[in-house]
Formats: sequence, C-alpha cells, structure tokens
Amino acid sequence: MDFFVKLLFNAASLYPPKTGVGYYSENLIRELISLEEGFEILGWHRSKQYSCNQMLSFGSEGNSTLIAKSITKKIAKMIVESFSMLPAFGNAVSRINYSREYWASKKFLDSCSEKGFLYHETNFIVAPYKGAKIVTIHDLSHERFPEHQRIETTLRLKQRIRKSLKEVRHIIADSQFTKREIIELYNIDPEKISVILLGVSNAFVPLSEEAIETTLRHFGLRYNHYILSVCTLQPRKNLLRLVSAFSRLPLSVRRSMPLVLTGIPGWKNAELFNVIGPMIDRKEVYLLGYIPQDILVQLYAGAAIFAYPSLYEGFGLPILEAMASGTPVLTSNNSSIPEVAAGAAIEVDPYSTDNILQGLDRLVTDAALRSSLVERGMERAKFLTWRRTAQETLAVYNRVLE
Repeated sequence: MDFFVKLLFNAASLYPPKTGVGYYSENLIRELISLEEGFEILGWHRSKQYSCNQMLSFGSEGNSTLIAKSITKKIAKMIVESFSMLPAFGNAVSRINYSREYWASKKFLDSCSEKGFLYHETNFIVAPYKGAKIVTIHDLSHERFPEHQRIETTLRLKQRIRKSLKEVRHIIADSQFTKREIIELYNIDPEKISVILLGVSNAFVPLSEEAIETTLRHFGLRYNHYILSVCTLQPRKNLLRLVSAFSRLPLSVRRSMPLVLTGIPGWKNAELFNVIGPMIDRKEVYLLGYIPQDILVQLYAGAAIFAYPSLYEGFGLPILEAMASGTPVLTSNNSSIPEVAAGAAIEVDPYSTDNILQGLDRLVTDAALRSSLVERGMERAKFLTWRRTAQETLAVYNRVLE
C-alpha cells in the first residue's frame, strides 16, 4: 500500500457495557493499528472527538475486582418491571438523541470528509457523511424476528438500514448467511458485499481451576460443574426453551451442574424471569447479570458446557469465545451458526425443546464427546482471529479508496 489511510469510526458502541458490536469495533481498531500499515484513526460520539488511543481506553472496562453475586428472584422481578416501562419512553428519547447527535457532530464530520477520511460504521446505521463510507451489517433480526423487538426499534432499523445500504460504497457482512439475507431483503448487488468472519480475543483461553477459584467461589460455582449461557436476555436467544430443556434433566444433574445465565436484561423477558424465579431459589439457575470481559473469560473457562441455542444469529461470537476457552458447545443448526461452528459443536434444532434436552444430556453424560468437541473447538478458534478480520477489512478499505 503506497498511501496513508484515514479512518473514521462512530465510537458509540465502545462505551461499556459493551456487547458484540462493541467488542467487534474495539478489536478491529486494535488489530488495524498493530498492522504494519499507515493509519490515522479518529472517532466521535455526539459532540466529542477522540483519538484512536482514547477510543480504546474508554472502551476498556478494566479489572473488575468488585462483581455482583447471583441475582435473587426478588431483584429479577424488579428488573423486569423497570424494563417493561421503557418502550414508549425510549422512542421519544431516541428521536431527540438522534437529532442532537447529528447537529453536534455535523461540523466535525464535514471536516473529516474534506480531509479524505473513510468512515466505517460498525453498528448498522451510518451517520450523515459526505465522504466515502462503508458499513458492517451483523444481522437482520429486525426483519426476520420483528416480534422479538420493540416496535419503534424495528421501524427505525428498517428505515435507516435500507438508507444506509444504498448510501455506502461497500458493505461488510459477518457471514455468508448475512450476505444472503442482505441480498434477499434489500436487493443489493452481491458485488457490493464482502463477507468477513469475526475473530476471538486472545483473552479467551483455557484456565486451570486454581487460576479462577476465587471468582467461581464468589458466585457460588464449582469448576467444571455448571452450564453457561452468555447473551442479552431477549426472546431471540431462546432462553425459555433452554431453561425448559434444562428443567427436564435429572434433579441430581440440575443441583450439581446448575444453569448460569449472564447478560444485559433485554426485552419481552417477563415470562423467562417468572419461570426461572423458583429455580433461582433452588440454586438450579444462577442469574448473574452483565459480566465484564475480564470476569467473563473465567466463567467460560470454568464451565462444563456452553449452551447457545439461539433462534437467529448473524455470527454468534459467544460460540467462538467458548471454543477458545476450551469449553464444549451446544448451539443451533440454523442461520449463520453452522458457518461459525464448522462441525466443532453439538448442533440442535432450537425450536425443539426435546432436541435441546437430548443435546444437553449427551454432553452431560459423554466425557469422550466433550473432549472431542473441546479439541475441535480450539482448532476452530485458532483459525478465526481478529488479526485475520483486520487484514481482510483493510483489503476492503483499499478497494474502496482505489
């Protein structure tokens, strides 16, 4: 490459608590600057502008020495009640914030456009920008499962993503599945879309019992004696069927190997909390809430099984994180997930509670199967790195800027 690449990122997704898009943005930026290439990277959020180092700094959650213990049934009920009030209020707030963000950032964006910055929106919806821009689309769940999201969220995404796809010079999709979805739903030229699989952080590695004993004891968990699931608590993640399948395992299994749920409370989850409430009291289910990455890597490594029977994914990053941690995975046989798992996980029909139960039972009772999946999963994780993601993304930048 014989020129200097100027890149602009929307820093909004980097703010904690980060979800998958935030980790994608953070790791992509970090790997890009580690390549032997010339870069100038800037970011913005509302009226503030950030250097590359500043973005990576405020995106870091640090060492979380103080962590909450398992959420009780009473607290779970309070969470549901508080989140049930958000939809109508959130719609008005969204419109106000969008207007404020646009006018606060317009001068900065216009300046970056004049200086030749390529704007890469990593979070679906591009901001108004006069220069060259690309966007990453992670999934189209708002199209396929609108009933699982707030109405105003679905409408906003439908309108703005369609507009974004038309405006940008190029589109990055997390998987071949997502590329096919974009083409089918928005009639986009396939040549305008590049598939770049995500990677997994080097932080996710197998860890010994001694290394994570303190953290597990804090939560009341035992090494290799719990089933872990990591996701936003919302219907698309299929937690009701997972909990239902788990509840049909023998009582001795449920007591010795509880189900541990972690993640940000989402929406339409009142039924889930009602079901798991008594199971929390019996210590068959542990609800931990949002867990920062430095603690999450320990929970992955200490789990006997990772369960992720999602109804729909554009990629499914937690699957890869579990594999890198040396934990056998049960997941779904639909959407993009078989691309990610590549035969290194037990794949089940996520709509069948019986099928999920059978998969859990196989993993609980078959030590040889668990060992085989651990070996295959770690090989898969070694192939899918953030360095690889950054290199392939750089190739897209170069094509766009030619």
